[in-house]
Amino acid sequence: MEGTNFLGFDMNATNPNSSTALGFVIKVLIVIVVLVLIYFLQRKIKQKRMSPEWLEAQKNKETNIKNVANLAKNANLTSTEKALLWDMCHRFKAKNIEFLVKDEDEMNKLLKQEYDVLAAKNNQNEIANFFSLYFKLEKVRFSSTSISTTSSLAEGQEFTYKDADGYEWQLKLISNSSNGLYIEIPKMLASSDKKPAPLAKFILNFTLKGSSSYSLLTRVIRYDQDKQGNSILVASSTNTLKPIQRRMSKRMKADSLCTFSAVKKLEEKKGATDFEILEKKYEGELQDVSSSGCRISCGLPIKQGQSLYIEFEITKGEPLSAIGTIVMTKKSLDGKTFILHIKFVEIDIAVRNKIYAYAYGYLNE
Repeated sequence: MEGTNFLGFDMNATNPNSSTALGFVIKVLIVIVVLVLIYFLQRKIKQKRMSPEWLEAQKNKETNIKNVANLAKNANLTSTEKALLWDMCHRFKAKNIEFLVKDEDEMNKLLKQEYDVLAAKNNQNEIANFFSLYFKLEKVRFSSTSISTTSSLAEGQEFTYKDADGYEWQLKLISNSSNGLYIEIPKMLASSDKKPAPLAKFILNFTLKGSSSYSLLTRVIRYDQDKQGNSILVASSTNTLKPIQRRMSKRMKADSLCTFSAVKKLEEKKGATDFEILEKKYEGELQDVSSSGCRISCGLPIKQGQSLYIEFEITKGEPLSAIGTIVMTKKSLDGKTFILHIKFVEIDIAVRNKIYAYAYGYLNE
Protein backbone atom coordinates (compact mmCIF):
# COMPACT_ATOMS: atom_id res chain seq x y z
CA MET A 1 0.00 0.00 0.00
CA GLU A 2 1.81 3.03 -1.33
CA GLY A 3 2.00 6.08 0.94
CA THR A 4 1.18 4.12 4.12
CA ASN A 5 3.33 2.47 6.72
CA PHE A 6 2.82 -0.99 8.12
CA LEU A 7 0.31 0.36 10.68
CA GLY A 8 -1.80 1.87 7.93
CA PHE A 9 -1.07 5.59 8.54
CA ASP A 10 -0.83 7.95 5.57
CA MET A 11 2.78 9.15 5.44
CA ASN A 12 1.88 12.14 3.22
CA ALA A 13 -0.77 13.54 5.53
CA THR A 14 0.00 16.94 7.21
CA ASN A 15 -0.10 17.13 11.02
CA PRO A 16 -1.92 20.39 11.92
CA ASN A 17 -0.43 20.46 15.44
CA SER A 18 3.15 20.26 14.20
CA SER A 19 2.52 23.10 11.72
CA THR A 20 1.19 25.33 14.51
CA ALA A 21 4.17 24.52 16.73
CA LEU A 22 6.60 25.26 13.91
CA GLY A 23 4.93 28.62 13.24
CA PHE A 24 5.10 29.52 16.93
CA VAL A 25 8.80 28.66 17.08
CA ILE A 26 9.51 30.79 14.03
CA LYS A 27 7.63 33.75 15.56
CA VAL A 28 9.56 33.40 18.82
CA LEU A 29 12.84 33.31 16.91
CA ILE A 30 11.87 36.44 14.98
CA VAL A 31 11.01 38.26 18.25
CA ILE A 32 14.32 37.19 19.79
CA VAL A 33 16.25 38.39 16.74
CA VAL A 34 14.41 41.73 16.81
CA LEU A 35 15.08 42.16 20.56
CA VAL A 36 18.76 41.35 20.10
CA LEU A 37 18.99 43.87 17.26
CA ILE A 38 17.25 46.51 19.39
CA TYR A 39 19.61 45.77 22.29
CA PHE A 40 22.73 46.20 20.18
CA LEU A 41 21.28 49.28 18.50
CA GLN A 42 20.52 50.90 21.87
CA ARG A 43 23.95 49.93 23.14
CA LYS A 44 25.57 51.53 20.12
CA ILE A 45 23.51 54.70 20.58
CA LYS A 46 24.42 54.80 24.28
CA GLN A 47 28.10 54.36 23.49
CA LYS A 48 27.88 57.14 20.94
CA ARG A 49 26.19 59.44 23.44
CA MET A 50 28.93 58.74 25.97
CA SER A 51 31.67 59.67 23.54
CA PRO A 52 33.51 62.99 24.13
CA GLU A 53 32.68 64.11 20.59
CA TRP A 54 28.93 63.63 21.02
CA LEU A 55 28.88 65.25 24.47
CA GLU A 56 30.85 68.23 23.21
CA ALA A 57 28.47 68.66 20.27
CA GLN A 58 25.43 68.55 22.58
CA LYS A 59 27.08 70.93 25.03
CA ASN A 60 27.63 73.56 22.33
CA LYS A 61 24.09 73.41 20.93
CA GLU A 62 21.78 76.30 21.73
CA THR A 63 19.30 75.59 24.52
CA ASN A 64 15.90 74.33 23.34
CA ILE A 65 12.63 73.95 25.22
CA LYS A 66 13.30 70.26 25.88
CA ASN A 67 16.59 71.09 27.60
CA VAL A 68 14.75 73.56 29.83
CA ALA A 69 12.02 71.02 30.58
CA ASN A 70 14.60 68.40 31.59
CA LEU A 71 16.42 70.80 33.89
CA ALA A 72 13.16 72.14 35.33
CA LYS A 73 12.17 68.62 36.32
CA ASN A 74 15.58 67.90 37.83
CA ALA A 75 15.63 71.20 39.77
CA ASN A 76 11.96 71.01 40.80
CA LEU A 77 11.21 74.43 39.30
CA THR A 78 7.82 76.07 39.50
CA SER A 79 6.05 77.00 36.28
CA THR A 80 7.06 80.64 36.84
CA GLU A 81 10.71 79.69 37.36
CA LYS A 82 10.65 77.41 34.31
CA ALA A 83 9.26 80.22 32.16
CA LEU A 84 11.92 82.61 33.48
CA LEU A 85 14.67 80.08 32.72
CA TRP A 86 13.46 79.58 29.14
CA ASP A 87 13.12 83.33 28.58
CA MET A 88 16.66 83.88 29.88
CA CYS A 89 18.18 81.12 27.75
CA HIS A 90 16.26 82.17 24.64
CA ARG A 91 17.06 85.87 25.01
CA PHE A 92 20.80 85.35 25.44
CA LYS A 93 21.05 82.32 23.12
CA ALA A 94 22.61 80.25 25.90
CA LYS A 95 24.36 77.00 25.15
CA ASN A 96 22.69 73.78 26.27
CA ILE A 97 21.51 74.65 29.78
CA GLU A 98 21.67 71.01 30.93
CA PHE A 99 25.46 71.21 30.61
CA LEU A 100 25.87 74.93 31.28
CA VAL A 101 24.28 74.68 34.74
CA LYS A 102 27.32 72.67 35.91
CA ASP A 103 29.78 75.38 34.80
CA GLU A 104 29.90 77.94 37.63
CA ASP A 105 31.63 80.74 35.72
CA GLU A 106 29.52 80.50 32.57
CA MET A 107 26.31 80.11 34.55
CA ASN A 108 27.12 83.17 36.65
CA LYS A 109 27.68 85.21 33.48
CA LEU A 110 24.29 84.19 32.14
CA LEU A 111 22.52 84.90 35.44
CA LYS A 112 24.20 88.29 35.79
CA GLN A 113 22.93 89.29 32.34
CA GLU A 114 19.40 88.34 33.37
CA TYR A 115 19.68 90.15 36.70
CA ASP A 116 20.75 93.37 34.94
CA VAL A 117 17.64 93.19 32.75
CA LEU A 118 15.35 92.64 35.75
CA ALA A 119 17.07 95.30 37.87
CA ALA A 120 16.50 97.85 35.12
CA LYS A 121 12.77 96.99 35.14
CA ASN A 122 12.80 97.18 38.97
CA ASN A 123 9.96 94.68 39.34
CA GLN A 124 10.63 93.28 42.83
CA ASN A 125 8.42 90.21 42.36
CA GLU A 126 10.31 89.22 39.21
CA ILE A 127 13.63 89.76 40.98
CA ALA A 128 12.45 87.57 43.88
CA ASN A 129 11.53 84.81 41.39
CA PHE A 130 14.97 85.19 39.81
CA PHE A 131 16.78 84.58 43.11
CA SER A 132 14.54 81.60 43.86
CA LEU A 133 15.53 80.16 40.46
CA TYR A 134 19.20 80.98 41.16
CA PHE A 135 19.10 79.04 44.42
CA LYS A 136 17.62 75.93 42.80
CA LEU A 137 20.10 75.99 39.91
CA GLU A 138 22.93 76.19 42.45
CA LYS A 139 21.60 73.07 44.15
CA VAL A 140 21.78 71.19 40.84
CA ARG A 141 25.39 72.23 40.32
CA PHE A 142 26.38 71.32 43.88
CA SER A 143 24.84 67.86 43.57
CA SER A 144 26.84 67.24 40.38
CA THR A 145 30.14 68.36 41.91
CA SER A 146 29.91 66.87 45.40
CA ILE A 147 33.00 65.43 47.08
CA SER A 148 33.32 62.48 49.45
CA THR A 149 36.88 62.61 50.77
CA THR A 150 39.08 65.11 52.61
CA SER A 151 41.81 64.52 50.01
CA SER A 152 39.85 66.94 47.80
CA LEU A 153 40.28 69.83 50.24
CA ALA A 154 42.73 72.59 49.33
CA GLU A 155 45.03 74.52 51.63
CA GLY A 156 43.27 77.55 53.07
CA GLN A 157 39.93 75.74 53.48
CA GLU A 158 38.14 77.13 56.53
CA PHE A 159 36.36 74.95 59.07
CA THR A 160 33.93 75.64 61.89
CA TYR A 161 34.32 73.77 65.18
CA LYS A 162 31.53 74.03 67.77
CA ASP A 163 32.64 73.35 71.33
CA ALA A 164 30.58 71.81 74.13
CA ASP A 165 29.19 75.25 75.08
CA GLY A 166 27.98 75.88 71.54
CA TYR A 167 30.64 78.49 70.74
CA GLU A 168 31.87 78.35 67.13
CA TRP A 169 35.60 78.51 66.40
CA GLN A 170 37.07 79.26 62.98
CA LEU A 171 39.93 76.96 61.93
CA LYS A 172 42.01 76.82 58.74
CA LEU A 173 43.61 73.98 56.79
CA ILE A 174 47.30 74.72 56.20
CA SER A 175 48.40 71.34 54.83
CA ASN A 176 46.65 68.23 53.50
CA SER A 177 48.83 65.13 53.29
CA SER A 178 48.71 61.36 53.60
CA ASN A 179 49.58 61.82 57.28
CA GLY A 180 46.39 63.78 57.94
CA LEU A 181 44.93 67.28 58.01
CA TYR A 182 47.14 69.99 59.50
CA ILE A 183 44.73 72.59 60.83
CA GLU A 184 45.66 75.94 62.36
CA ILE A 185 43.58 76.74 65.44
CA PRO A 186 43.23 79.96 67.50
CA LYS A 187 45.71 80.18 70.35
CA MET A 188 42.84 80.84 72.74
CA LEU A 189 41.30 77.51 71.79
CA ALA A 190 44.65 75.71 71.96
CA SER A 191 45.22 76.93 75.54
CA SER A 192 41.70 76.15 76.74
CA ASP A 193 39.87 73.02 77.79
CA LYS A 194 37.33 73.64 74.99
CA LYS A 195 39.45 71.95 72.34
CA PRO A 196 38.84 68.24 71.55
CA ALA A 197 41.01 65.91 73.61
CA PRO A 198 43.88 63.99 71.98
CA LEU A 199 42.61 60.88 70.13
CA ALA A 200 39.01 62.07 70.61
CA LYS A 201 36.56 62.21 67.71
CA PHE A 202 35.04 65.57 66.82
CA ILE A 203 33.00 67.19 64.06
CA LEU A 204 34.08 69.92 61.64
CA ASN A 205 31.77 71.77 59.28
CA PHE A 206 32.94 73.58 56.18
CA THR A 207 31.66 75.26 53.05
CA LEU A 208 33.29 75.00 49.64
CA LYS A 209 33.37 77.81 47.13
CA GLY A 210 29.80 78.29 45.94
CA SER A 211 28.31 77.42 49.35
CA SER A 212 28.04 73.61 49.17
CA SER A 213 28.47 72.57 52.81
CA TYR A 214 29.74 69.40 54.46
CA SER A 215 30.24 67.85 57.86
CA LEU A 216 33.12 65.51 58.64
CA LEU A 217 33.79 63.30 61.63
CA THR A 218 37.51 63.13 62.34
CA ARG A 219 39.89 62.31 65.18
CA VAL A 220 42.66 64.28 66.87
CA ILE A 221 46.01 62.65 66.12
CA ARG A 222 48.06 65.19 68.05
CA TYR A 223 48.64 68.88 68.74
CA ASP A 224 51.72 70.66 67.44
CA GLN A 225 53.22 74.04 66.54
CA ASP A 226 54.61 75.26 63.23
CA LYS A 227 57.83 77.24 62.76
CA GLN A 228 55.96 80.52 63.26
CA GLY A 229 54.58 79.34 66.59
CA ASN A 230 51.01 78.86 65.37
CA SER A 231 48.96 76.20 67.13
CA ILE A 232 48.33 73.18 64.92
CA LEU A 233 45.79 70.38 65.29
CA VAL A 234 46.65 67.28 63.26
CA ALA A 235 43.45 65.38 62.42
CA SER A 236 42.81 62.13 60.58
CA SER A 237 41.68 62.09 56.95
CA THR A 238 38.31 60.56 56.06
CA ASN A 239 36.36 59.30 53.04
CA THR A 240 32.95 59.82 54.63
CA LEU A 241 32.06 63.48 54.15
CA LYS A 242 28.40 64.20 54.82
CA PRO A 243 26.65 66.92 52.78
CA ILE A 244 24.75 69.44 54.89
CA GLN A 245 21.36 70.57 53.66
CA ARG A 246 21.77 74.13 52.48
CA ARG A 247 19.95 77.06 53.98
CA MET A 248 16.99 78.28 52.01
CA SER A 249 18.73 81.66 51.79
CA LYS A 250 22.37 82.49 51.22
CA ARG A 251 24.11 83.89 54.31
CA MET A 252 27.02 86.30 54.11
CA LYS A 253 29.47 87.59 56.69
CA ALA A 254 29.23 91.21 57.75
CA ASP A 255 31.21 93.55 59.94
CA SER A 256 29.28 96.79 60.28
CA LEU A 257 27.45 98.79 62.92
CA CYS A 258 23.69 98.54 63.21
CA THR A 259 20.98 99.88 65.50
CA PHE A 260 18.00 98.09 66.97
CA SER A 261 14.92 98.89 69.00
CA ALA A 262 12.58 96.76 71.04
CA VAL A 263 9.28 95.87 69.41
CA LYS A 264 5.96 95.11 71.01
CA LYS A 265 3.65 92.65 69.31
CA LEU A 266 0.11 93.87 68.91
CA GLU A 267 -2.95 91.87 67.90
CA GLU A 268 -2.80 89.44 65.00
CA LYS A 269 -5.22 89.96 62.13
CA LYS A 270 -5.76 87.31 59.44
CA GLY A 271 -2.34 85.75 59.97
CA ALA A 272 -0.49 89.09 60.04
CA THR A 273 0.97 90.68 63.17
CA ASP A 274 1.00 94.39 63.95
CA PHE A 275 4.09 95.73 65.73
CA GLU A 276 4.84 98.83 67.75
CA ILE A 277 8.47 99.98 67.48
CA LEU A 278 9.76 101.61 70.66
CA GLU A 279 11.72 104.85 70.34
CA LYS A 280 14.91 103.99 72.25
CA LYS A 281 17.70 102.72 70.00
CA TYR A 282 20.71 100.58 70.86
CA GLU A 283 23.93 99.96 68.94
CA GLY A 284 25.22 96.57 67.87
CA GLU A 285 27.50 94.94 65.34
CA LEU A 286 26.05 93.04 62.42
CA GLN A 287 28.07 89.79 62.11
CA ASP A 288 26.19 88.08 59.28
CA VAL A 289 22.93 88.47 57.39
CA SER A 290 20.70 86.60 54.97
CA SER A 291 17.25 87.23 53.56
CA SER A 292 15.79 85.16 56.42
CA GLY A 293 17.74 86.46 59.41
CA CYS A 294 20.91 87.87 60.91
CA ARG A 295 23.33 87.67 63.81
CA ILE A 296 24.12 90.67 66.01
CA SER A 297 26.74 91.22 68.70
CA CYS A 298 25.81 93.67 71.45
CA GLY A 299 26.30 94.40 75.15
CA LEU A 300 22.76 93.49 76.17
CA PRO A 301 21.67 89.99 77.34
CA ILE A 302 18.34 90.16 75.53
CA LYS A 303 16.31 87.01 76.00
CA GLN A 304 15.04 84.60 73.38
CA GLY A 305 11.59 85.49 72.04
CA GLN A 306 12.06 89.27 72.10
CA SER A 307 11.22 91.03 68.83
CA LEU A 308 13.52 93.75 67.50
CA TYR A 309 13.42 96.38 64.79
CA ILE A 310 16.86 96.36 63.12
CA GLU A 311 18.40 99.04 60.91
CA PHE A 312 21.58 98.13 59.01
CA GLU A 313 23.56 98.76 55.83
CA ILE A 314 25.11 96.33 53.38
CA THR A 315 26.02 99.04 50.89
CA LYS A 316 27.12 102.47 52.09
CA GLY A 317 24.46 105.13 52.22
CA GLU A 318 21.53 102.74 51.73
CA PRO A 319 19.88 101.90 55.09
CA LEU A 320 17.77 98.75 55.25
CA SER A 321 15.46 97.53 57.98
CA ALA A 322 13.55 94.48 59.13
CA ILE A 323 11.69 93.15 62.16
CA GLY A 324 12.96 89.91 63.65
CA THR A 325 12.61 87.67 66.68
CA ILE A 326 15.54 86.43 68.75
CA VAL A 327 15.69 82.64 68.46
CA MET A 328 18.85 82.21 70.54
CA THR A 329 21.13 84.34 72.73
CA LYS A 330 24.70 83.32 73.57
CA LYS A 331 27.38 84.95 75.68
CA SER A 332 30.60 85.58 73.77
CA LEU A 333 33.78 83.79 74.77
CA ASP A 334 35.22 86.87 76.53
CA GLY A 335 31.98 87.29 78.47
CA LYS A 336 31.70 90.98 77.53
CA THR A 337 29.14 90.77 74.74
CA PHE A 338 26.17 88.68 73.67
CA ILE A 339 25.38 87.14 70.31
CA LEU A 340 21.75 87.48 69.18
CA HIS A 341 20.55 85.00 66.54
CA ILE A 342 17.57 86.63 64.86
CA LYS A 343 14.96 85.31 62.47
CA PHE A 344 13.21 87.90 60.32
CA VAL A 345 9.43 87.89 60.67
CA GLU A 346 8.69 91.03 58.67
CA ILE A 347 10.95 92.17 55.84
CA ASP A 348 10.11 94.08 52.68
CA ILE A 349 10.60 92.17 49.43
CA ALA A 350 12.91 94.93 48.14
CA VAL A 351 15.13 94.58 51.23
CA ARG A 352 15.24 90.82 50.79
CA ASN A 353 16.24 91.24 47.15
CA LYS A 354 18.99 93.71 48.12
CA ILE A 355 20.46 91.14 50.52
CA TYR A 356 20.37 88.46 47.84
CA ALA A 357 21.95 90.79 45.28
CA TYR A 358 24.79 91.61 47.65
CA ALA A 359 25.30 87.96 48.63
CA TYR A 360 25.63 87.00 44.95
CA GLY A 361 28.08 89.81 44.25
CA TYR A 362 25.74 92.03 42.24
CA LEU A 363 26.18 95.10 44.45
CA ASN A 364 29.28 97.01 45.48
CA GLU A 365 29.95 97.86 49.11
